[in-house]
Amino acid sequence: MREMTVGNDAEFSAERFETRYRADLGNDLGNLVSRLLHMTAAYEEGIVPTVDLDEEPEKKIKELWSSTKDSVLDCFSSYQFSQGLDKAFVFIRGINKYADERTPWKLAKSEELEDREALRTCLGTMIESLRLANTLLAPVMPSVHEKINDRLGLSPSVSWNDDLFWDHRLAETKLGDKIILFPREV
Repeated sequence: MREMTVGNDAEFSAERFETRYRADLGNDLGNLVSRLLHMTAAYEEGIVPTVDLDEEPEKKIKELWSSTKDSVLDCFSSYQFSQGLDKAFVFIRGINKYADERTPWKLAKSEELEDREALRTCLGTMIESLRLANTLLAPVMPSVHEKINDRLGLSPSVSWNDDLFWDHRLAETKLGDKIILFPREV
């Protein structure tokens, strides 16, 4: 879908498929899911922590979500699926950038109260961001959406009216085990 425009001819090539599979799906989405489930298991016993901070990094990711949601919905409603997916993956890369900025792997090594609070906020924010990004993917990647939601303890999304709101609904939820969504060998 990312390589095609509805109403126009599309060209398929194994090379372009492999590039999208490895870069967008494997590196951006797959690694995000895998490392987030792993970090939550390692640092919070697999339980989604509550978010107590609302600092600049959290404000930036929420602003990115707000603009992404509206843009993707506009694209999808006008059958511009490739553009909508492009915008959805900008948000997914934004979640990875948020992790790089907050560095939960470093925060987890600290015993300082403020670092522990920042770690819990980081993980909770990343999980909420992933839940929302995954909801946008439901119409074009239903089986992947279902696998991610299963790990998040959620049923597949059936209504954007209910599921596209930033609300930390997964706080205190036990997550499933780490999963490799997009194996390297296709």
